[in-house]
Parts: sequence; structure tokens; C-alpha cells
Amino acid sequence: MKTLLFILVVFTAFTSAQTVSAKAELSVLSYDFGKVKPGEKLKYELFVKNIGKLPVIIKEISTSRTYISAEWFKGPIMPGKERLITLTISVPTKFLAGLFEASIEVFYNNFDTGPLKFKLFYDVSK
Repeated sequence: MKTLLFILVVFTAFTSAQTVSAKAELSVLSYDFGKVKPGEKLKYELFVKNIGKLPVIIKEISTSRTYISAEWFKGPIMPGKERLITLTISVPTKFLAGLFEASIEVFYNNFDTGPLKFKLFYDVSK
């Protein structure tokens, strides 16, 4: 009986404990480059701001296109501070003309809402 009570107390403690997560937001959620030419190199800068009480640590930034790369501050972002994310887009020369969209996800030490999401739009014209 004591064992059952002990298990119940431990289970209750684990299920009621809250996971503490960092909180951040992006300065913008999307950007439209408008018309671009094949082979053009584009850059876009946005900021990630820590809006929580714990340091934010960006673990990874993934992009939906292989020709988009991201550079960011690798250390902790303290509460109330913001850091720059630079996106570099090398538009391939073999593109067909048309409208394109790219998704960028910023993964950080947040266990509640998942990654921050950003969209890029551009119109490749020959």
C-alpha cells in the first residue's frame, strides 16, 4: 500500500510540473522581394527578440530551399534583447519564371509553441 501511495505521489508530481520554455518573436513574419532575375544574390535581415524571462538559444534555422542560407548569433539572447538573422538567397540560374515561396523555421529552446516561422516571396523573371 505504501508503494502504491509513493508511486501516486511521484506520478502526480511529474504530471503537474510545468516545463519552462524560452519565448521569442520575429521582427516580421514575411517579406516579398518582388521581381528578381535568375542568378541574382539577395540578402534579407530580420531580428529575433527574447520576450520571455529565460535566455533564448537558437539551435537551428531550416529553410525550404537549398539555395537559401542563414547566419545568426550562436550565443544566448538575454531577456529583452534581440539579435540579427541574415538570410542569403542565391537565385539559381536555371529557374523557370514564376512566383516562388520559401519557408524559414527558427528552432530554439521553446517546448510549447514550436519554431518561429517566416516566409519569403519572389517572382523570378527572365
